[in-house]
Parts: sequence; structure tokens; C-alpha cells
Amino acid sequence: HLFFGCRYSKIDYLYEQEWPLYKALSGITDLHLAFSREVKGHKVYVQDRLREQQEVVWDLIEKGGHIYVCGDAKNMARDVNHMFIELVQQKAGMTLEKAEGFVKEL
Repeated sequence: HLFFGCRYSKIDYLYEQEWPLYKALSGITDLHLAFSREVKGHKVYVQDRLREQQEVVWDLIEKGGHIYVCGDAKNMARDVNHMFIELVQQKAGMTLEKAEGFVKEL
């Protein structure tokens, strides 16, 4: 699974034409897209798509899947990290501190 987000699909959707080929050649089974400025008044972020797919994401984590977060370290990475901590707390029943440690080791 690959989760990709940007502001506008027509302006900054990096590798838009390449993703289908990468998907076919790499074993990526699903591409989850989040465009935060596409619909006025309705922002959709990567962490929203991750939340929507939380069962799949948790299954991948349990199976030792790899997580790479690329992008704005100031806001986006922080928000995605918080989403993963919440997910671990819910799915594994961990305290906040333990979930933070678990996510840090991913």
C-alpha cells in the first residue's frame, strides 16, 4: 500500500503518470490518494486516508511492514505520527507512552 498526498492533483501530484507502472512492477497493491485543497472547505490529508484504512495498516504493521514518511516535517509528519500513535493505542491497547515508543521503533 502506498499513501500519497499533496495539495492539488493537477499541480503537484508527483509521479502521477509513473505510479501505475510502479504499482504494477513493485507489488504495491493499492494507491491511496489525499489532495488537501482539491475540494474547497474539505481538506483530505494522508493521515485521513491512513485512518480510513486502519485495519489494513494495523495488519501490515503486525506483519512487519515498512513505513516511510516523506514530506513536510513541521506539520505533516507530526500529524501522521500522531495518527500512528492513536492507531497503536487502539489496536494494541497500549498506553500513550508505550505507543509512542512502539511507533518510534517502526
